[in-house]
Amino acid sequence: MWWQRILLGTFTACFSLLFLAGFCNAQSQQQPATPNIPIGPRTSNIQGFVRYLDTEAAANMIKVELRRFSGELVAVDYTRNSGEFRFFEIPQGNYILVIQQEGYLPVRETVDISLGPRMGLTLYLRREDSLQAKPPGEAVSVRELSIPARALNAFRRGLELAYREQNPLGGLKQFERAIRELPSYYEAYYEKGMLHLQIGDFPQAEQALRRALELSENRYTPAWFGLAGLYCLRNQFTEAEQLARKGLETAPDSWQGQFELGRALLGQGRTEEAEVAVRSAQQAKPDYAPVYLLLANIHIRKKDYPSLLNDLDQYLKLEPKGPDSEHARNLRQRIQEALASQNRSTPPQHQP
Repeated sequence: MWWQRILLGTFTACFSLLFLAGFCNAQSQQQPATPNIPIGPRTSNIQGFVRYLDTEAAANMIKVELRRFSGELVAVDYTRNSGEFRFFEIPQGNYILVIQQEGYLPVRETVDISLGPRMGLTLYLRREDSLQAKPPGEAVSVRELSIPARALNAFRRGLELAYREQNPLGGLKQFERAIRELPSYYEAYYEKGMLHLQIGDFPQAEQALRRALELSENRYTPAWFGLAGLYCLRNQFTEAEQLARKGLETAPDSWQGQFELGRALLGQGRTEEAEVAVRSAQQAKPDYAPVYLLLANIHIRKKDYPSLLNDLDQYLKLEPKGPDSEHARNLRQRIQEALASQNRSTPPQHQP
């Protein structure tokens, strides 16, 4: 029908907008951009992995505690077969991840989620007998000790500039400063890549993201997903799928990975598979607005317009003033008008 062709043509533009909006908003995965400082209590997520330092093997069934700086226990999780732990819907702020495992040095990792989620953290368990001596009461993580204070301060300032103050160029300078202080700082390379992507410098973005993977020995999963999103923007959907699946090998439950996989599959026209992946992302991260735009694209392809209306409603509920909100609002109105017009023109069916 004529109105179906209009809707499909209209949403083709939204599909490309979705890729950019979703990619810049993710992330960070680790720290997704938040254009406005939220009003009222907001929550975020923490996800990572526990590994044994001597073997690099995943540490299964390890108790991970999330505590405030005061020592108050907030939540507890046990690592899965992959070594993954996760804490969802945690009030934004600063926390400490604590592991007390018999035979291993205690681990205490500071985590700041005041700017957004922290994803892909790696905590290492180090045997007690691996040290000749240990100061009484010392509790550290290997990764925490490896980051000099000046590098860490520059990294945190970069996050603040890039995402809270909406100054990506200022953020880039801080991440580059952090890298100068610590050349192996793969998290800084990741954030640098995401900012290059945000300003449209794809070659520099890919170079930084691949460097993050190289330095982390391919273990820093957000970089896999960042590259997948980059390749989606280039319309290289087959390569994007491969990158997303590579990251999901390490973090199979990652909502970010499922989201990027869904984008790549939809770009290849594999609508049913894409919906399965995106539904997984939605279930794990129901408050992530771009997932509903991606579902809307899927339902456009399937010509499921009632579901499309629901997708747009959910998106607008979460992002009433987002970058694609006005487009989504206008499209929603046009769909409702077209459906109403179709209902008026359809003659009633008489029962025999």
